[in-house]
Amino acid sequence: MPFIEQQNISALDVNWGGNDATGLAASGGASNQRYGAAPNVTNVTNQRLALLTCPSDTPSVPINPMPNHNYAVNVGNTGNAQQANLNGVVFNGAPFKIAAAANPKKGQALSDIFDGTSNTLCLAEVVQGQGSDLRGFIWWGDATGFTTYLAPNSSAPDVVYDRGYCQNLVNGNPPCSGTPTTTSPSMFGSRSRHTGGVQAVMCDDSVRFIADTIDINVWRALGTSKGNEPVGDF
Repeated sequence: MPFIEQQNISALDVNWGGNDATGLAASGGASNQRYGAAPNVTNVTNQRLALLTCPSDTPSVPINPMPNHNYAVNVGNTGNAQQANLNGVVFNGAPFKIAAAANPKKGQALSDIFDGTSNTLCLAEVVQGQGSDLRGFIWWGDATGFTTYLAPNSSAPDVVYDRGYCQNLVNGNPPCSGTPTTTSPSMFGSRSRHTGGVQAVMCDDSVRFIADTIDINVWRALGTSKGNEPVGDF
């Protein structure tokens, strides 16, 4: 947040680095200071950030008062869990990983992006799911990231681990599945509500419009940070 002029929100966020089991109990606070509990839900996660909202989409609030947004970070070229090999697609590093209690929230240095910052995606568009659909609900760990396993605006479904969070083809929502499998694990693709492609930001801070027709191998190469794949023009 401090890097997008949202220092005030960052300062108000409580318990960064905690987990569901401990919260602030050790310091005398409530035992569960998550994004959906006070004071975060009253100071931080109830805010709609204009910078992270695409004007082509319909603003959605799946869990009141917390809104969906339109940009997520790159977690690689396989699934949310960064499977080493997904149906023959080999994971080759990524700038980010999905937050979990077992994973320390540690950043990655630009020098660790071996493929080059201009050849590696940092973030890209996702849709705001309508109704109870949690795509774009970036306060929630699972929705913070997208993967390049799915092409931009793919006809293949996003995969959520709970059917209640997936409103397949309802109110304009794109396809999704609420049943993860070994060959189709939890993942969110990059999607948009406008024609022809998605907006993306590379790790060198440049903004690119990526066409839906991009070669899938190039798109997946852009999702890796340590693959040494040639990407050419895109």
